[in-house]
Amino acid sequence: MLRGTAVSIGAILSVLVLSSAGWSAHNSRADRILLAPIGGEKPLAGAVTRAIKANLRQSQMLEVTEFRPDLPTLKRAVLEKRLAGSDLDSTDAKSRQRVGAALEVDYVLFGDAKGSSGRIDLKMSAIQVSSGRQTDFEASMSTAPGIGQDTLVLSAANTVVSKFMQQVLGLVPPAEPAVIPGGLGLPHDPVTGSSSGTGDNPSTTNPSAEPSTGENAPKGEQPGDTHPTPASPALSQREALPVRPGPDTAAYTTQAESLAASGDLAGAIQAMRTAVNLSPDNVDLRLKLAEYYERKGMNEEASSERQRAMKLAPGEAGSQHEIAAQLEASGSDDDAERVYRTILDASPKDIKARIALGDVLWNKGKVDDAGLEYAQAASDAPSDPAPQERLARLFASRGQFLEATSSLATSKMLRGQDDDHPVEPGLYRSLLQSSDIAYNKELTALSSAATAFRKGEITREDYYNKIRALVTEVEQLVDFLSDLDPPDNYAKSHLYRTLAASLLAQSVTATQEWLLKNEAAQKEQAEQFQRESQIQMDSASQLERRVRAGP
Repeated sequence: MLRGTAVSIGAILSVLVLSSAGWSAHNSRADRILLAPIGGEKPLAGAVTRAIKANLRQSQMLEVTEFRPDLPTLKRAVLEKRLAGSDLDSTDAKSRQRVGAALEVDYVLFGDAKGSSGRIDLKMSAIQVSSGRQTDFEASMSTAPGIGQDTLVLSAANTVVSKFMQQVLGLVPPAEPAVIPGGLGLPHDPVTGSSSGTGDNPSTTNPSAEPSTGENAPKGEQPGDTHPTPASPALSQREALPVRPGPDTAAYTTQAESLAASGDLAGAIQAMRTAVNLSPDNVDLRLKLAEYYERKGMNEEASSERQRAMKLAPGEAGSQHEIAAQLEASGSDDDAERVYRTILDASPKDIKARIALGDVLWNKGKVDDAGLEYAQAASDAPSDPAPQERLARLFASRGQFLEATSSLATSKMLRGQDDDHPVEPGLYRSLLQSSDIAYNKELTALSSAATAFRKGEITREDYYNKIRALVTEVEQLVDFLSDLDPPDNYAKSHLYRTLAASLLAQSVTATQEWLLKNEAAQKEQAEQFQRESQIQMDSASQLERRVRAGP
């Protein structure tokens, strides 16, 4: 997983940033939302209304009012003739805007839900009360074996609320799925017609239900009490959904993968979160959830989920490798380094972890430390070619081409390959990157020394010493490229590159001869070799671009 050669790449943690407009709009107070009853088939519409309300209330940045025509504020508005009685019954957008203005909310949410043939289609609209601007969004969910209609409704609600918060409000949706204690109260499955298994629940069957007050409040509650989401996500989800062992986890996982493939990451997160809650010790599920969080841009949640996975798998090297690999891929090199060191503390001769640790250290710019890890891996596994190939890349990146050639030869021998066997394409491209850096460095040094001498900035003796040092460097580069066997599709460009290095070596040698003998012909020859070298290198680059572009 190397993401560079000798260039230092620090650990970059992605930061989820709200837009400046969104932040300023939401920094002073919460947005106020009026949720109108969802239209459609009665049981399904009521369940969707409750699910959307629960999702909205998950956010700490929203205040939610559920529409009822008997709200005192609306009655007063009708009496004062700021509203017509027909406005309370109308589904017209302008009427909804007037109702929202009377309640002094910022947005009105409304929509319709349809269910048929194992599918739920939810279409929603949001009206900004101040401007009348309307935004539409929708969600479609299909059922799967083992998935109850409660989960289908919650996923659809989560999706439309996430779209509303992101597209309209510029807010980040809550990380945890919404939970409704007691379930959604569906007496039967409006999609499949089967029993929901949840039964009726007095606290959830009325879509307009408000907190109990006065003498009607259940024992132990006080007027105005609400029902907060339980602290434990696992407990909450188990209360909200019927729990069945085994198949449910697989079904939710399948649903999550399907939703993610369709681009619905909000729904995928909720489904995978449910799968994790049903199988809290499953490290693979937690890593998949972390992946979905990261794809959604919720990097803090992804990091937290990986930390939980690490705690669950202290002795499972395979799971720890996967955790570390995800951390490295996301740019969290410091965390990845800690995990790899934990693996090596328990298993010092884990070659995969040793090499991966070297890669992380190299990515962090600690090239010497990376070399020590590769060398240790080569010592611990003398028959494994992988450490030798890493050493070849590292040596080449530092311009140590003799050592790189030796490591490549050892790698081929361990793989049972002939000396002229082509190098693997990925390794070849990495080695070429290093050789090109060395070529350009040497070409620049040659040109800079000539310019400095011409301007009188260095003496002839200083010029000679600089050129003499270059001779060895360029000759080593030529030998390295001559011994490097390219993949077949790079054979022609490699020939041009090797010729370019050889011509550069001749230019350096001719310059050295001119400084010793001061013959003008040698100086002209040196300059001609240098020009030809650059032409050949340009030809090599053009051919390689064609190879990368494909047929």
